[in-house]
Amino acid sequence: MKRLMIALLSLAAGCWGQNSKTVSVTLLAEKNDASQKASEEMAGKIGSSSRYELKASSKDTKMWINIGCIPLQNNAGSHTGFACSEHVTYFPLEDTRFKDPVLAILRGIEVNLSSDITACAQIQDCASDMFNHFVQDTQPERLTTAETRASVDAFNWGEAQTYGARQSNGR
Repeated sequence: MKRLMIALLSLAAGCWGQNSKTVSVTLLAEKNDASQKASEEMAGKIGSSSRYELKASSKDTKMWINIGCIPLQNNAGSHTGFACSEHVTYFPLEDTRFKDPVLAILRGIEVNLSSDITACAQIQDCASDMFNHFVQDTQPERLTTAETRASVDAFNWGEAQTYGARQSNGR
């Protein structure tokens, strides 16, 4: 029993250690002023964090954060605030077949961690809300679960490829 407890604690510590490292993030903002401003605000928050590393290239990253914001107005046409959405996609596998995010998406190996919508009077407030959701949605336990799911998806993808090859060879 004691050995089992030690093994479980070691496994848990290994999983925590694996995900407590810095996670690379790329921000992908829609091409409008509100989205660009929210992305800049998010970049500042991510850049000041020790847990995340901001990457300019979407090919050299573990996560994409897609940001889209629009200005809101009332019936009279007066500006009333902003509505923003964020979508976090995680690419956990190091396998070269899935390392490129585009290939991972095409093969169904990405993990969609969250989709959140927020509305605020100021774009800075929306960016703060989105950052807080992002931090909450990328806790180490969630990333460990996502890694397991992606590994199973990758295994299933590999099995499907093997089965397809056998079928095309007439076996």
